[in-house]
Amino acid sequence: MRASEMGDHHRRCLPLHELFRRGPRDASCLWARPRAGRARRRLPGVPGSALLRPAGPGPRHGQRHELRFGGTAACDWLPDMRRVAPTRPQAVVMEFSGNTFTSCMGGCPPESSSAVSKYCVDVSVAIHLFLTVGTHVFLDGTPISYAQSTSHDRPWKDLNSAFAALAAKYPRGVTYVDAGRAVEGPGGAFTWTLPCLPSEPSTGPTVAGVRTNVVRAPNGGHLCLVDNGNAPGCGSYSSGAFRFAAAMATPVIKAFHLSRDDGTPR
Repeated sequence: MRASEMGDHHRRCLPLHELFRRGPRDASCLWARPRAGRARRRLPGVPGSALLRPAGPGPRHGQRHELRFGGTAACDWLPDMRRVAPTRPQAVVMEFSGNTFTSCMGGCPPESSSAVSKYCVDVSVAIHLFLTVGTHVFLDGTPISYAQSTSHDRPWKDLNSAFAALAAKYPRGVTYVDAGRAVEGPGGAFTWTLPCLPSEPSTGPTVAGVRTNVVRAPNGGHLCLVDNGNAPGCGSYSSGAFRFAAAMATPVIKAFHLSRDDGTPR
């Protein structure tokens, strides 16, 4: 489906049968999954973003475009993606946590199957924009939140699963990265802290004799950032943000054999 053919389902939350009818034929992650009970309020997750790096004469000389703003959805960035795609970026990294706050989501309930399907349609359009110009697309998954872990909300991974299914449709052009695991505990459990990495300073508490860093913000949804200065361990070092960013960047670095600014391999 061409971007110009998407129509009004970018402006309102359509019933699932309409998404099936109007959505891209290859949006393999669209499905109708009934949900029991009413949708519960969701804490804002990691800000949605798309990081775009147009090709240059070499990996260290390319230009990088960053499109990011907290609380946004994939549909908010489609106009910018259409503008950037003609520059033929080498790689595009997309990370969305399922926000439904903005008008282009058309009132889709948070965590609903309609919201997930809307993301599938919009991300499918984005994938088409970039695959047609030879760009490799990386879709990043997000971590479990504290609220999701305490409510035992099994469907919380629907968006991650949808992105993984969509990537499987294009194994040579799209890669799914489970970046959220970098800030989760054993078995994908929620955790406030993680043992310090060898290269990290220790700014968090000692847990069972192990030096740790705080990786999640007090609301249990966002990562621990320096901006969260009132949170213990978040005031001087952002371990959660570093780990998540490293998990997002590593597959791109390996795929394109990128090097440090001084020319040494990563």
